[in-house]
Amino acid sequence: MNLNYCFLTMQVSNALEMHKSYKVLGVRFFMKSIWVMLVAMLVLPSALAAEQHIPLLAVSVSEEGMKGNLADMSLEIRDGSGRVFLDTFPLTKFDTQISTRFAKEIACDYIDADCSAFDFIYTIRADTTLVGGPSAGAAATMLTIAVLEDISLDNSISLTGSINAGGLIGPVGGINHKIQAAADGDITTVLIPEGERYYTPDNDSDCSGNCSTIDLVKFGEERGVTVIEVGSIDDVYHVFMGKRKSDAYTELIVNPEYEKIMHGLADMLCNRTSLLTSNIPRVGNYSDERSKILNFTNKSAAAYAEYSYYSAASFCFGANVQAQQALLKSERFDKKKMYAKINDLGQQITEIDDGLESRKKTTITDLETYMIVKERVLESTESLNKTFSLAQQGDHSFGDLAYTLERVYSAESWSHFFGMPGKQFNLEEEELKSSCLNKIAEVEERHQYVTLFFPKSLAVEKGALDEAYADLAQKQYALCLFKAAKTKAEVDLVLSILGVQEKDMVKLLERKHTLIRTLIAKQYSKGVFPLLGYSYYEYSLSLKDSDIYSALLYAEYALELSNLDIYFENNGTHPSLIPKISGDMLIGMGIGAGAVIVIAFGLYAWHGKRALKRTPKRRRRKK
Repeated sequence: MNLNYCFLTMQVSNALEMHKSYKVLGVRFFMKSIWVMLVAMLVLPSALAAEQHIPLLAVSVSEEGMKGNLADMSLEIRDGSGRVFLDTFPLTKFDTQISTRFAKEIACDYIDADCSAFDFIYTIRADTTLVGGPSAGAAATMLTIAVLEDISLDNSISLTGSINAGGLIGPVGGINHKIQAAADGDITTVLIPEGERYYTPDNDSDCSGNCSTIDLVKFGEERGVTVIEVGSIDDVYHVFMGKRKSDAYTELIVNPEYEKIMHGLADMLCNRTSLLTSNIPRVGNYSDERSKILNFTNKSAAAYAEYSYYSAASFCFGANVQAQQALLKSERFDKKKMYAKINDLGQQITEIDDGLESRKKTTITDLETYMIVKERVLESTESLNKTFSLAQQGDHSFGDLAYTLERVYSAESWSHFFGMPGKQFNLEEEELKSSCLNKIAEVEERHQYVTLFFPKSLAVEKGALDEAYADLAQKQYALCLFKAAKTKAEVDLVLSILGVQEKDMVKLLERKHTLIRTLIAKQYSKGVFPLLGYSYYEYSLSLKDSDIYSALLYAEYALELSNLDIYFENNGTHPSLIPKISGDMLIGMGIGAGAVIVIAFGLYAWHGKRALKRTPKRRRRKK
């Protein structure tokens, strides 16, 4: 590219020399022509748009049921402002633009690229109406990476799977139909989400009356198709390119400032356990509380010994609620004393909330600290309102009051994480609103998709999503993002465990933990430390032996909350959209530039002679 520019620059210099040597009327017209032609050739490369294709596996709905189809997805990237466009024909059943938008964000994050100066135009062409939604997310992500890095994709390879936070490839439906479509076409290799190898159809139309479990790898072999499971976009990249980008992020480094603060927070909560427990009367019916306190403190001690300070703090919080309940039971509460306690707690919650809203948020850690403190403020308010309502009915509910007291203390403790150093982001209201809307759209898309393929299996309540919508309406955008992210994690969990045997749950959890470690390591290398992402990852580890489902849920939370920076400005590298110029192309451009100069010079000389003939000779003056 530099040689081409140098060559054209020399031609411009030659043209300027000619301009100096000719002093003829009208020649400026031709000089302008030369300039226009040369400038056009200089600008031409920057106007080029990069484009590639990838074969897409999809399904359509017919009277006989699901049917696999091949489609073509192309992507054109050109100079722009970060917009995403989608053109499909025929129309897809769901709005696939949500997936392509998220795929673009994941791809740019994966290669650490700033894509804000480009527009992304995705086109899907098929012979029949397709079921869209998130199932094309993984393919769209790999296609985006290929265009940005100028990689030539092998079109005998196709893939199906959703793309989730951290580049996790998520489960999709209709894989057996998609493999059949690949076999009927020119696809020799199909990549499917990890954990989806064994598939049990839900109805007879999917298996012609024989609904036994299908091994999709063998199913593909019988049809001449190699089926490979992939767990992340890094696995997909490895299949296409033979290498991994995750190799640069093998070591998980915990932010020392986080560890210091969380260590102190754990000490505060666990020392509080000792203090509260020591004040419980020796005489009285507190055996239930004491038993629960002992259980929590044992778990906390085990977590503390493993340097899992978030887990230790969480278990001590549980112990403190039980201790506080015992203490409240030991006091003699009349209605007046209960109302006074409720009033004092209400004022304390208001003060914490007012201070929270005045906090400046400039890093992802600040944003997540705001989220967790705000959540505790709202939970405290809800619990206090319930206590007040019961008190009006003469029921002194010590359980709710104890929870309120400890949740308020927890909110104050978490506030210590504000101001941790880290990469700065634009976290103003409009940016937070946009991130909230994007995350809500992702949840809605997945919810629709799951209900189509797995109508009997989705038991996720939409209450949390409704709360996110309520936060959006009240302009609580950070809280909206938080709740929508957690709801998306819950839907993704339902998808990821469908059809997974109990004995394989641990393997599934280990895969998620590996991905989380890589993701957090990469974030830390960029100056971002996902406070909640790491905390939930640590808590998931502590639960893996006692509660595998809760461990999987917190792993999903960790994935969603370790990648929030993709919704805000990205200061990564700026990829070039100029296609690689071959030697032949460079020679051709040089010949073209030379031809422009020769033609312009000929016209220039011809016009100069005509201008001289038209110029009248000067008359001599008589002496």
